[in-house]
Amino acid sequence: MGIVLAVSIAAALALIGVGAWTEVRARRRRRPALVTFAEEISVPPDPVPPSVPRLPGTLSSGLRTAILNHPAPALAVLETGFWLLVAGTWIDHLRAPRSGLTAQMVWALTIVPHEAGHLICAPFGWTLQFAGGSIWQVLIFVLPAVFAFAVRRQISTSLLFWALAGHSFLNMAPYIGDASTRDLPLLFGLGKDHHDWWNLLGHYGLLDYDAVFAAVAIGVGSVILVWAVITGVAAAWLLPRQGIGTSARFESRFWRALWAAFRAGAGEEERDRYGA
Repeated sequence: MGIVLAVSIAAALALIGVGAWTEVRARRRRRPALVTFAEEISVPPDPVPPSVPRLPGTLSSGLRTAILNHPAPALAVLETGFWLLVAGTWIDHLRAPRSGLTAQMVWALTIVPHEAGHLICAPFGWTLQFAGGSIWQVLIFVLPAVFAFAVRRQISTSLLFWALAGHSFLNMAPYIGDASTRDLPLLFGLGKDHHDWWNLLGHYGLLDYDAVFAAVAIGVGSVILVWAVITGVAAAWLLPRQGIGTSARFESRFWRALWAAFRAGAGEEERDRYGA
């Protein structure tokens, strides 16, 4: 039964991948060129007098210009508030990794894919059978994050799934750190011998380093969450929404569009400052 389930899921993922690639190819052929926010606010550069050196755009000048020229600042404020709330959940999860509200909500979101991951990976060997729970409680968020970004070009949706993946790493940390003592209760009344990370680290002679692996999980999860928050706030102002909906906010490459909008804003303020 486990083999049939694993093959079925692998086939479904393959079909999703083929469908996503086909849709991306089709959209690139028929999508009209978008006018980016960088193009809207950029001004053709005038020659700079020799006596006035052109200064590189700074972070403050680029963001200031983006804020002043934002077509829908109320939406950007709402997005910024949302990402600050996400940052608050990160702090709450770090403060109370098992008993906090965020920790309990993340546990509820990850426990089913964790247990399913054991079944999915069971046919692929002893190591993956025990590691499958931790793998799939992260993949369940990474896969839709990649799909939302690569196929749908939805910035906020993709970043939200990445933030959940970061929280999944934080959720994993107490379980990893419990490998030596095995104090945490297991589901379904299972005995201590079924502890995933006790089996994994013990098998490879790494049980004494369970705290190190737990710290790595906290570090990875925190980096993903902080990156998602910073990117979400930057996109809210530099690649603005024109309204509520799922219209594309960038044409081809997200990071290039974000950097172009920032440089355009910094360059415009520089020209205003020096009268170039």
